[in-house]
Amino acid sequence: KSVFVAAGIDYFICFVLLRNYISLIQQFERIVEIEESISTIFTILFFNCVCKIPSLYP
Repeated sequence: KSVFVAAGIDYFICFVLLRNYISLIQQFERIVEIEESISTIFTILFFNCVCKIPSLYP
C-alpha cells in the first residue's frame, strides 16, 4: 500500500515539475521564438529523465 502512495506522490511531484517546465519553455519560446517541435522534444526528454518512477519501486 505504501508503495502505491509513494508512487502517487512521485507522480504528483513529476506532474507539477512538468507543468512548471512547460510554462518555462513557453516563456522561453516567446523570447527566443524557437520551433515548437524543439520544445516538444525537450519536454519528452525531461519527462523521460524525471519520471522513471516505476523503475524505482520493486
